[in-house]
Amino acid sequence: MGGQRGRVIFLNGTSSAGKTTLAHAIQELSPQPYLLAGIDSFFAMVPEKWGGGRAGPLSRDGFHYDESDDDGAPLTVIRYGDTGRRMLRAMHASIAALTVAGNNLVIDEMLLAPELLDDWLDALTGLDVLFVGVHCPLPVLEERERARGPRGRAGLARGHLRTVHAHGHYDLDVDTGTAPASDIARCVLTRRDQGPPPAAFAVLRRDRDR
Repeated sequence: MGGQRGRVIFLNGTSSAGKTTLAHAIQELSPQPYLLAGIDSFFAMVPEKWGGGRAGPLSRDGFHYDESDDDGAPLTVIRYGDTGRRMLRAMHASIAALTVAGNNLVIDEMLLAPELLDDWLDALTGLDVLFVGVHCPLPVLEERERARGPRGRAGLARGHLRTVHAHGHYDLDVDTGTAPASDIARCVLTRRDQGPPPAAFAVLRRDRDR
């Protein structure tokens, strides 16, 4: 396609890390328009019986919650079957298309499993991606889960905390437990507009393809 491609700010972190709040702050503070897309908007599209809202064989093929225990604390992981994986790949491709069409994008993501990063690396090939690790201490994450009440799910932050940052390489790391979202958003935008060109995705592709 011709024309100017958009730029991507890719926020990755566990549930309750403050990614969506940070994304909205970036949208508010940026002098350029940024569309917001990612895991929450995607799951809102998935039928409840396929998306973990109801237990059963369809959710096993789509998305389901795997609940267990971690030394007395709830531990919840979102897992997916073949249909869920197909849906995720389609989400990645559709989000990439928004950027190829010239739109700046904030991606609000929780990498559910290591192989999903490979999907993103492929979908966003040739695009300008600032990869931001959104971190937060576990006690703060779990307090946020409790505060969310019915909107949250106990153990989800703990369940993905061990894997969501497993690749270990970002252009920028931020901690939402130590600063307000507006300050972090300014930091992200400063890195986006004044820092060196983003390199994390290129490094991750190189390491993968060796």
